[in-house]
Amino acid sequence: MGVHPNLPNVAQAYKDGEASFFANIGSLVEPITKAEYKAKTKKTPPALFSHNIMQRSLHNQHPQDSSSAGVIGRMFKALTEQSSPYKSQVYSLMGNVKALEGSLQPNIVSPWSGIEQYGGAVETASDFEKINGNVSTCPLSETFSAILQQTLKQTEFLGPKLKSVSLTHPFNVDHHPGRNLDKVAKLIKLRSELKYEREAYYVQLHGYDTHFYVDYTSLWGNLDEALGNFKKEMVAQGIWDGVTVVVVSEFGRQLKTNGQGTDHAWGSNQWIMGGSVKGGQIHDIRTACKKVETTTLEVTGLSSLLLPGRRSTSHWLSGWALKPQKLLKSSRISTISHRVPW
Repeated sequence: MGVHPNLPNVAQAYKDGEASFFANIGSLVEPITKAEYKAKTKKTPPALFSHNIMQRSLHNQHPQDSSSAGVIGRMFKALTEQSSPYKSQVYSLMGNVKALEGSLQPNIVSPWSGIEQYGGAVETASDFEKINGNVSTCPLSETFSAILQQTLKQTEFLGPKLKSVSLTHPFNVDHHPGRNLDKVAKLIKLRSELKYEREAYYVQLHGYDTHFYVDYTSLWGNLDEALGNFKKEMVAQGIWDGVTVVVVSEFGRQLKTNGQGTDHAWGSNQWIMGGSVKGGQIHDIRTACKKVETTTLEVTGLSSLLLPGRRSTSHWLSGWALKPQKLLKSSRISTISHRVPW
């Protein structure tokens, strides 16, 4: 397995034992071989190779149930509803997305401007309280009212704090990966004030749908630069051992050309990196060259990447797991009282 030459920071993290790859990974309903796929004797995820459905399957990791809550949402539901709950929060730099459905309302953060604030929030606070003070018999009205008030309070609280943060290692904000991880790093730097024990930050990048070209130079180069700066900043903040970065895609690309670029595949190669990752591994490399993947997103699963670490503030961009001992250094493994429901 090779790494693109424009991913030197990722390659170095792998050599340093802080990054691992998942080969040939994708959505599955049940274990399946190439022969079973061709014979149609096993169930497969719906609408394979389509963007919208495979994105949904990635977001909920339950492809046979389109209404299933998001995978990060389910993780945080487990974390906040167990007998000894963690104080948790979720942030999205891509608006409301499927992956975050099912638990906490995410804080929406703009990669460009941070937390958008309502200009007249202070002056109109009493008016908003009066308008929303009456109790409605309609549950939808009450839900809307509660979300509105919570959003106004949260943006007024968090917006100024985020603007005031300065980083030790500034990011190149001229490209999207840098803009996103700049905001994530600043939110993490607020940890001593916000006092959350588990946080997730959802970031989404575009441009990898290479039907008409095969030049990944700037795509990988920009991402690698941002990840390199992110690690430096996390080390400077003293929190690198409490951070796990998970880089995923809904599908990979075919090895053969379509004449200009490459079309959709099923499985893909994905990676995790962080100070507590048991790196230098390629999971399921024996299947990496097969057309039908044998490693499912659920198997690389959920319950450990968000759970490692003693009961102190830790930060996770998203989470998966095989067995904790395979992915994480043993000193960083902990558990919750019940498994994430599927």
